[in-house]
Amino acid sequence: MRLRGFVFGIALVPIAAPGYAQVRTRGSFGGNRGPLPTPPSVVAPYRFSSPSTTMAPADQQEMLNYRSQLQGQEQQLENTQTEGRLGPLGRQELRDTQSEINRLNNSLQP
Repeated sequence: MRLRGFVFGIALVPIAAPGYAQVRTRGSFGGNRGPLPTPPSVVAPYRFSSPSTTMAPADQQEMLNYRSQLQGQEQQLENTQTEGRLGPLGRQELRDTQSEINRLNNSLQP
C-alpha cells in the first residue's frame, strides 16, 4: 500500500512543477497557436555572495551580466502582470527576482 501511494505521489510531481504555472500563446504569425512554456527562472541567490573586498573585473562583469538577465526576467514578468496573466507563482517569482536585483545592486555599490 505504501509503495502505491509513493508511486502516485511521484506521478503528481510534474503536475505541480512551477514551469506549468504560466503559459504564453503565440501571436498570429507562424502557424500553431498553442501555448508556449514559460522560460526557466534565472534567479540564483547562491551565485554571488556579497564581496568583502573589491571584486576582480571579470567577476564584476559576470555579476553585471547576471543582473542584466534578472532585469530582463523582471521586465517580462511585469509585462505579464500588466496583462493580468500572472498567477500566484508568477507573482512570487517577480518578488524573488526584484529581491535578487536589489541584493546585487547593494553588492555592486562601493
